[in-house]
Amino acid sequence: MNLDLDPCTGFQRKLIYQTLSWKYPKGIHVETLETEKKERYIVVSKVDEEERKRREQQKHAKEQEELNDAVGFSRVIHAIANSGKLVIGHNMLLDVMHTVHQFCCPLPEDLNEFKEMTTFVFPRLLDTKLMASTQPFKDIINNTSLAELEKRLKETPFNPPKVESAEGFPSYDTASEQLHEAGYDAYITGLCFISMTNYLGSFLSPPEIHVSARSKLIEPFINKLFLMRVMDIPYLNLEGPDLQPKRDHVLHVTFPKEWKTSDLYQLFSAFGNIQISWIDDTSAFVSLSQPEQVQIERGQTGLELCRETPDLEGTRRFVLNHSLMGQ
Repeated sequence: MNLDLDPCTGFQRKLIYQTLSWKYPKGIHVETLETEKKERYIVVSKVDEEERKRREQQKHAKEQEELNDAVGFSRVIHAIANSGKLVIGHNMLLDVMHTVHQFCCPLPEDLNEFKEMTTFVFPRLLDTKLMASTQPFKDIINNTSLAELEKRLKETPFNPPKVESAEGFPSYDTASEQLHEAGYDAYITGLCFISMTNYLGSFLSPPEIHVSARSKLIEPFINKLFLMRVMDIPYLNLEGPDLQPKRDHVLHVTFPKEWKTSDLYQLFSAFGNIQISWIDDTSAFVSLSQPEQVQIERGQTGLELCRETPDLEGTRRFVLNHSLMGQ
């Protein structure tokens, strides 16, 4: 026999549950259901003890299933974290950041806190783009994009692994590229890692044909993530301080807000290749590739320059305020 109560608030349902459990500790079963309009109401059933236990078990099983569905892919991330296994990616900094933020917790604003959080979630990370950009691979691999790296590692002096798929699971064919499909990119990233790791084994005496993911040979690459568009810091070190390169060749430049990147390239054309890092509409950091060509007194500011700017209104006079980074 069931008794359906009228829909009520969460606070009211809590009071009903507490009152019924106190007044009728045995002989009834209480549960909350939803109407088609998503209104929640309480159903009170008169049952014996055996039936009550059975219904409670069903309720707990359903709640656990709903919880698992809500947790979703986070369970996979937690399983990887608990396993302590090596996690491999290619140019993986953004992948790591999105994964931690989406499935673990919001990213902190402090860099050191981010490093601690990341190594807690993923104790062992390896970036194959950084690996391919570092000795002893740097001199024999010209292009470190994933597709080109996979092709290069099929050639001498590398020995690509032979991969057999488990029964019932389809295999990727690297001859028919499926780049940017998540599974395929992960697959060839793994192939690249194995090829490069086994190549490191050739330097041992005697040489090792197959090198384990736990080998000390790959320790120099562990927990270092490749950094794009940074000339003098090749990686982010998750386990310690980052490299502190000299910045004597970096200038802080201010200019009219109408200026574009092309104007800065034209201004510094006499100094060879430069790298520009915008700060805001009127300032940027400019890195000179050949600082020895520029003789600047340390601490000098307010260097007045004049140049033709055809895209602006005639010849403009402006002030290039510069300062040497790291002083």
